[in-house]
Amino acid sequence: MLRIIITAEMKEWARDKAQRHVKGKRFDSDIDKRNSVYLGYLGDAVFHKEYPYAEHCDLSDYDFILAHNKIDVKAWWSKYKPKPAYFVQIPAIDMDRRPEVYVFVCLNEGHGLGWIVGWIYAEAFKKLAAFRKKDEERGLAIKYTADCFEMQVSGLGTF
Repeated sequence: MLRIIITAEMKEWARDKAQRHVKGKRFDSDIDKRNSVYLGYLGDAVFHKEYPYAEHCDLSDYDFILAHNKIDVKAWWSKYKPKPAYFVQIPAIDMDRRPEVYVFVCLNEGHGLGWIVGWIYAEAFKKLAAFRKKDEERGLAIKYTADCFEMQVSGLGTF
């Protein structure tokens, strides 16, 4: 797991990209952190900081090309450093995209740190991930807000 310090420039880049993506919506502060478009671009910025030679494609099917692999970066918020028992998820509506590799990035809610948690080939994720239905409950505190596929961090390849 790679720990990345998130800079003001990375946040600004993510806000600018998100604003263009949603055609003018303002992302004036970190209170906009729950916006999934901003979240995705900040995850991209974390990945790109560690892999600056990756080509940022900004396509609907994948985000980067690195070593001839089409990579889709999936990001999520957490108050804590991710642990192997944590889960990574991909919304069911995103499963029709065609990356070759998924890379998962965890961002702390204060925006100060990010972790490139791990990676998995897309075909392997599709075989190993469990489907979770909206409103299904896991444990005492987790209720799924949308249909998704998930697997544990411990099942990912490491950097």
